[in-house]
Amino acid sequence: MMETVDGRIQTERWSLSSAAESQYEAVHALHKADAWMCGRQTFQVDFLEQAKDAGFSRKVKVPPGDFIAAGQTLRAFRPRKGAAASPVYAIAVDSSGKLRWDSQAMRGDRLVVLTTEKAPSGYLAELRAKSISYLICGKSEIDFAAALGRLRKYFGIRKLMLEGGGSINGALLAAGLIDELSLLICPFADGSPSLPTVFDAPDSKLGKKARALRLMSAKPRPGGVVWLRYRVS
Repeated sequence: MMETVDGRIQTERWSLSSAAESQYEAVHALHKADAWMCGRQTFQVDFLEQAKDAGFSRKVKVPPGDFIAAGQTLRAFRPRKGAAASPVYAIAVDSSGKLRWDSQAMRGDRLVVLTTEKAPSGYLAELRAKSISYLICGKSEIDFAAALGRLRKYFGIRKLMLEGGGSINGALLAAGLIDELSLLICPFADGSPSLPTVFDAPDSKLGKKARALRLMSAKPRPGGVVWLRYRVS
């Protein structure tokens, strides 16, 4: 995640230099992850630029359960000696089925959608028509533990980068599913109490104590950015 010194993650209020702005993708590449994951609002605003939620029919008939598009299973992508490495996956969390996807690729990476039984059948039918794999991971809220297990089982994903927003970050933190925290601290102080932070979760889902972290490294980066890495206890 990229944040201000006070933990805010809404970048519209920042004036990043080109050197600072380039650090996000640069550090992303250093992690060499199999997949990256974002919540619905992040995809809606930052990737799809959809101002409104899409509407889908609930009268369409679709088969129950998960859908794995042809050619996207772990076996299909197991690299042979000397062959190219397996592709990177873009994991989208859209529990209610509100986003209209253009294709099975997201900025060159293969798209997989995590959703729930709340998603309209028309939404699932459209994903099938566009050969976009999806996993049904709960009745109304995503069961992230189950989702991560199936992402590994079906697609061979072992290292997944979680890239916001604050609600999805908070949900996985509360579920104890984050191993490492990688933060790019940008040279800004925001102060607005209404803006999302790196971790936002309801009190009911949090423990009595804050989650302890162990510092792994702290490195200055170009543009006044500091890269912090923590192991999550």
